[in-house]
Amino acid sequence: MTDEQALSFTRQWLDVDTQVAQLRQKYVPMVSQALTGRNTATFFQLDRRLSMLIELQLAAKIPIVQRQN
Repeated sequence: MTDEQALSFTRQWLDVDTQVAQLRQKYVPMVSQALTGRNTATFFQLDRRLSMLIELQLAAKIPIVQRQN
């Protein structure tokens, strides 16, 4: 992988993280209308933990960036 490809990969990865955070923020008011504050917090804690488990499984399948010879 070239330096340019690695930087592009990093930017795309960070863009996805930003979009996911924005999506969660969008849904906080909606969920909090249906649930109490504590239940809303629990919902988003569980959502985040499940997301981390999925990310971990995906990350385990993606090889570490290697220097191009």
